[in-house]
This record gives sequence, C-alpha cells and structure tokens, in this order.
Amino acid sequence: MDENKREQEWTGGEPEGTAGEEVVKATEENAEKSDDAHIDGIAREYGPNEDSGEITAREPGEKNFFEMIYGVLFDPVETFRRVAAAPPLGRVLLVYALVSVLGALMGYYFSSRVLQADMYRGAGIFSGAMGTILPLIIFGGLLVTFVKWFVYSGLLHLVAELFGGSGRAVGVLAVTGLASLPALLFIPFELLLLLAAGEGPAATIVSGLFSLGSAVWGFVLVVLGIREVHGITTGRALAVALTPALALIALSILFILGIVLLVTAMAPLIEGSF
Repeated sequence: MDENKREQEWTGGEPEGTAGEEVVKATEENAEKSDDAHIDGIAREYGPNEDSGEITAREPGEKNFFEMIYGVLFDPVETFRRVAAAPPLGRVLLVYALVSVLGALMGYYFSSRVLQADMYRGAGIFSGAMGTILPLIIFGGLLVTFVKWFVYSGLLHLVAELFGGSGRAVGVLAVTGLASLPALLFIPFELLLLLAAGEGPAATIVSGLFSLGSAVWGFVLVVLGIREVHGITTGRALAVALTPALALIALSILFILGIVLLVTAMAPLIEGSF
C-alpha cells in the first residue's frame, strides 16, 4: 500500500499507465511543435512592416523591395524559391518598368549625342527630323519591351511544361522580370563611361562588354528561376531557356533559305523577260 502511494506521488498522483501515456502525448506534441516551428521558420520571417514599422510575420517571398533586389543579384536560388511560392507581381512590374525606362533613357541620351556629333551637323533637315521622331521610337521600343516580356515568359512556361515542369505561368513571369536586374546594375557604369570617354571605339567596346555581361548574368538568372518555379533539373531548365532562341534561329535560317530558293527559281523567268 505504501509502495503504491509512493509511486502515485512520484507520477503526480496518477497511475503509472496514465502518466506514461501523458509523457508519450507530451513528447508527440513537442515534436509537432518543433516541426511546425521548422516549417514556419522556412515559410516566414519576421521584419518591419513597410507601412506601420511594426515587427510582423512575413509570408514566403515577402521580403521588402531592396532585400528582393539584393537576393536576386547575390542569392538568386533562395530568392527564386520564395518568388515561386508567392510571386510578388507588383514589385516585379516595378523592377521591370524601372529597368526598361532607364534603358530607354540611356538609349535616348546616347542617340541624341550621336545626332549632335560632327558627322550629323551638316545633315540639316534629317537631323532635326530624327530629333523629333526619336522620342516616339524610344516610347515604341518601351512598349515592345513589355510585350516581349509577356510573350517570352509565356513561351518559357509552355516549353517548361513540355519538359515535365509543374510550375505556374505567373511564377515564370516574375522570375523573367527579375532577371532583368543585372542591366540595372550596369547602367550607371555605362553612363559614367559615356560621359568620360564619349563615343570612341574604346568606349563602344567596353560598353559592349558590359551589355554582354548583363545578358549572360540575366540568362543564368532565367535558368535558375525556371528551375525553382517548375521544379525541374538545371539541365532541363537550361534547355527550356535555350529553346526560344534556338527556335528563332531555326526559323530565321528557314526564312533565308526560302528567300534564296524563291530567287533561284524566279531567276530564269526574270532573265527570259529581258
């Protein structure tokens, strides 16, 4: 009797079986909480709210604007995973618009300087007409840039699905828009180069190298973004990113061959008419 009493006191006044069950239940609950905390640690971060300044939980991909830019440039894999989970289309649109507008302004500034160079000073009416039309050309190019972004993203999404991808089109649109960020990084250097060296051959070569570096960096970001959005291998993502360019090259070759064959077939008829 005393032994049972002491055993009940040791287990908190409950029979041994009940105490054991509670221990097991508590262990399972702690494990579930640990799993939830681990998942929550991946899915959420805590940071200042951009509107109120209060520390609040942020959902996947909900980094602030500058954190997102830094992440795309220097930690693209983790950033694109968050973007795939919750595409921040508003911020992506802002980024793409910023890159496109600054690129258009750079093009306008460079073209204006070329039109004012010595080789165009005697152009007279032509130079004045080009100065008037140039803003319209830049604006039209800006619109084409946005159309190209949507079409290119749609093609990449369709090709990715053919390669076994299971992502969303909105995710592809987001990563391709963010992949334009390297161009934003190089624009200040190109502007400084243009101001310092003018339009000489050296400046043109260095500017071309900047553009090439930006294009390669952006292409790598597209590959990584497609991989994270669609959950496919890097090799397949690379094939997806290359497919539109290869298809365009193939169509161009076929078009040129068609023109050559047409001219060759019509040559005897043209000679006979003379």
